[in-house]
Amino acid sequence: MARALRHDGVLAYAPGRELTPALIGEMRSCIAERRGSMDGFDIVVEGTTPTSDAAAATAEAARWAEAGATWWIESDWESDAAALRRRIEAGPPRAPGS
Repeated sequence: MARALRHDGVLAYAPGRELTPALIGEMRSCIAERRGSMDGFDIVVEGTTPTSDAAAATAEAARWAEAGATWWIESDWESDAAALRRRIEAGPPRAPGS
């Protein structure tokens, strides 16, 4: 973690734990304390959002943004090409205000 803190961000990962917005909040607090600020530092979170419900996708992105994540990567590692194409066609989930 010390090396990552010298650079511009982390891809959030919690070995042996479920990654949750609460854990992102804890990470953000720890990072801000060690760096002195969050200026120029990103916390990247990856996951999936529904393609058929834009409001639910937006709500999911918002949960993570409110916790301190600055980037969302849609990372469906289990779907086939058709499902991935539907996600692309649905457009990105957007946190309110973005």
